Amino acid sequence: MTADIYQHYPASERNFIDKGLDWIRQVNDRQVFHCTYFLNPREREILSGLANAQDVLFFSEPLSAEYQKMIIAPAYYQLNPTDFDLALLEIHFPSKFGHISHRQILGALLGETGLDRREIGDVLVSEQQAQFFVSKHLVSHFLSEGMIRKIGGLAVKLKEIPLDKVITTEDEAVTSMLLVTSLRLDKLVAASLNISRYLASNMVQSGQVKVNYSVILRTDSLLSEGDLLSIRGYGRIKILRLHGFTKKGKMKVEISSFLSRKGR
Repeated sequence: MTADIYQHYPASERNFIDKGLDWIRQVNDRQVFHCTYFLNPREREILSGLANAQDVLFFSEPLSAEYQKMIIAPAYYQLNPTDFDLALLEIHFPSKFGHISHRQILGALLGETGLDRREIGDVLVSEQQAQFFVSKHLVSHFLSEGMIRKIGGLAVKLKEIPLDKVITTEDEAVTSMLLVTSLRLDKLVAASLNISRYLASNMVQSGQVKVNYSVILRTDSLLSEGDLLSIRGYGRIKILRLHGFTKKGKMKVEISSFLSRKGR
């Protein structure tokens, strides 16, 4: 049975498939709900595909969040929002003296607490505000005295706030057009970051590049419209649409990129 399921997914996703099947099995055997850790869009897609017809699935708010929790439950279950074990923490910092980035915040949260990335949801940053979602049962861990005192050189203080106080952030992605000879992964990475194809190939082969949240090690993997590339240390690139070919036979690819300073 499991072998039949595996054939529909890349080998790199098998561990999560096993975990998802185990969650579903426990729900059906024990007839109790199960709340997952924070899942990326690809993991939510896989879990939704694995669920049986009798299983009920719920997604945590906000539905626009990149990382969401899911509840798998038997048919009789009535949703209680507190079952998502979800909390929102605000980071207070002296914005007049500087700015803290998404990368700095996530680095501090993981480095200072030793927690798994899966226990932290979206990190939201504006010019004067910063927030992040976290598993509710870990709030006291984050708020314990002296746990996180500084982020990006600025003194910070964490405070739990209601979930409906979540901020909206503007998309800072930059849209541009690339000219490439093919949609090979290494060529798109090289063109997007303006680096050599040799360096791009090494990044792919060393596991630094994800496509739709899965690590892809083959440099000749072909990409498609809508694919999302996550490149460690650089940021993200999404293929928005293909615009045909130039007179010299190159493909015109429109991308949206959100890159760190390293990748600019």
